[in-house]
Amino acid sequence: MSMPPTVYPPFPHSQRGAASVAIAFLVLLVIAAALATALSLSGSVVRDAAMSEEQAEALFLAESGIERTAQRLSGTACASLGTEGPFTLGSGSFSVVAPAPYIDTGLCRVRVSGTVRQVTRTVDAWLSSGGGTITVDSSGSSNAITTSLSFAHTVGTTAGVTANILLVGVSADNANAAPIVKYNNLTLTQLIQAGNGVGNPGAWIYYLLNPTAGNHNVVVALSNQDVVAGSVSFYGVSTSNPFDVAAVAAIQNNSTSISRPITSATAGAWVFEVVASEGGKAISPNPLQGIQAVRWNLRQNSVTGAASTLGAVSSAGTTVTPAWKTDGNDTVKWAQAAAALRPGGGGGSPQLMRWSEVVN
Repeated sequence: MSMPPTVYPPFPHSQRGAASVAIAFLVLLVIAAALATALSLSGSVVRDAAMSEEQAEALFLAESGIERTAQRLSGTACASLGTEGPFTLGSGSFSVVAPAPYIDTGLCRVRVSGTVRQVTRTVDAWLSSGGGTITVDSSGSSNAITTSLSFAHTVGTTAGVTANILLVGVSADNANAAPIVKYNNLTLTQLIQAGNGVGNPGAWIYYLLNPTAGNHNVVVALSNQDVVAGSVSFYGVSTSNPFDVAAVAAIQNNSTSISRPITSATAGAWVFEVVASEGGKAISPNPLQGIQAVRWNLRQNSVTGAASTLGAVSSAGTTVTPAWKTDGNDTVKWAQAAAALRPGGGGGSPQLMRWSEVVN
């Protein structure tokens, strides 16, 4: 006998309603979670996009700082550039933030920054001088008692530009005969001699235009005597008219101080001076001027030889006086030779040669 099918009673109406609400609530939770995730991702994308835009704007502002520096460099020596800013541009600003721009391998190096809201990008930029700014390349020196003094000097090349003049200064205990000076077997031209005669110190300046790039020897040949010699090479000197004013010389007997003023005829000129002091007495700058850099100061038995550069001279008609004194206030004979270098012209506007971002 067949049994009738089992029939379950339906849920009460209230239970069916509760289940529907629960399912709907779960669906809403899933949708809300999906929307929250989507909004979070969207916000992240928006923030990343905004950050990327600010990064680009900050770099553009830093480039504006480089452009401003290049414009100033057209009429100002690199060493005279100072910190500047901030300057407002658009939604941000830029500044020259280096403690002081400085000369690096013949180029003017400057640090600038651009800022947009919370984003800052800092860049080091190397600018060419545009043919109107003299910069020091390198120097070398030696001392001995010999008939042939030799030491190495490296003439540099930066961004395809080679230092275009080499100066050699010679100090000897006797000014009776001028030395012969060579670099890489090329004979230098004597520019000036200070001092004369046996028993008097002598100082000489020699030069060579467009010296060979690379590391080569400077050779100073002279009669057997105490001698000090050194060399300095420069970028940006006029090769058609390298000397700003006629070289000057001085000799003084029985003095405790050494000095000779020289007046530039061109803004941006550099002065190179060489001193010879008898008796091998120690000497020092008196005083060291703000634009003066001692290139060597050596003693060799009966002679002290020293040299310095002063630059850049800020304006035409400026007089500088490279001066020295004996450390013990000893009275000595001395000789001093000095020359002013003229900046080259026609080199065009300063150009950005390379740049590198500074990562903090």
